[in-house]
Amino acid sequence: MGKTVFKIKRLVNTASDKNPPHGKNPLNKGENVTLRKDKIHQYHEENRLCILKPIIDKLVLRFDPLKNMTIGKKKSFRTYVAKHLKTECYTEVTEEENNQKPGRYKNYKGNHWLHCEGINERILVQTRPKKGNLPFFRFDLNPARLGAKGVNLFKKELENLFNIDVYGLGYKDVLAYEKAVQRFDVAVDVLGVDISDLEIIFVKKHGNQKQPVKSVIYHSETKRDQTDYPNALSDSGSNIYVYNKKAEAQDKNKPVLYGGVLHTRYEHRYTDKNKSLAKALNISPGNNPLRKVDLRWVNYKAIKNKDHSHVLFLQYCKARGLSKALEVIPTKDKSDYEDTYHIAMTDIWHPEKMWSHWPNVLKASGLLSE
Repeated sequence: MGKTVFKIKRLVNTASDKNPPHGKNPLNKGENVTLRKDKIHQYHEENRLCILKPIIDKLVLRFDPLKNMTIGKKKSFRTYVAKHLKTECYTEVTEEENNQKPGRYKNYKGNHWLHCEGINERILVQTRPKKGNLPFFRFDLNPARLGAKGVNLFKKELENLFNIDVYGLGYKDVLAYEKAVQRFDVAVDVLGVDISDLEIIFVKKHGNQKQPVKSVIYHSETKRDQTDYPNALSDSGSNIYVYNKKAEAQDKNKPVLYGGVLHTRYEHRYTDKNKSLAKALNISPGNNPLRKVDLRWVNYKAIKNKDHSHVLFLQYCKARGLSKALEVIPTKDKSDYEDTYHIAMTDIWHPEKMWSHWPNVLKASGLLSE
């Protein structure tokens, strides 16, 4: 695939008496980042920010071949699987890992990592459920990080794990399993943008009107926005997340992506789908998950000639909305500050155009083919 180099913003501390901080300072330096052309939705050269195409960031698959087996066949199949999980491409989940995330492993007795040759990404393979109503197999993988090569290696390994020569089982049977998908996440990465400089509005329409909903925002130690749950509901939590992906990696002591440039991620989580892979992943434009929010970037550079009160006004707009922010502005100045809002607020989120890539994203993933 072709690659190209883009200059993307990263956060540096350039504030001084002569250069006061305007939100994320307009003099932020750029970082050269090499990206595959087929992964890019849009690059804004003037503002040094880049929006990538949607990805499948997480996929949890389940499969239960035992229901159609005789008692004797079930026993021999379990024995074979237990033996195969001791081969060199598997390692057991360590006690330390289990203690860090006990909820992730608690429902299965067998918890192993599958290591695909040449791929720097692991797949969680769980077997032998502790409860009778759970499928025998559970697979937790990240298709975006695996890439098509890793997904193909995973599909090939399932033939070994299922012993296709004896039991006739393979990835085709996972595809056909009606309750295969437990969860999957759709994500879009926005590079060169800090979440603190985004106006995030959850779109809940009532007729032709957008209705406000509850949201929950977590801040970093320095009081910058770090995670926004724009449709947080007290009874069911949130299935939409906008967060600082770079900060998340640093908090978890993981390598930061894209050379450490500013990195915000939008994520829509689908849980308890209980559908086949094809039914779950073939999302129509009418159910486009990217339409759930409006994202506007605050371009402080566009108002660099205005005084600091306009910066504070924009930050208040981001928190309370334009109409509320205008209430604290003197009548004679309202039009000037409203102009500031329309000049600085840059619409970078175009759900329909972004979602047009989805069919090709699915095809390239290799998930829906045998």
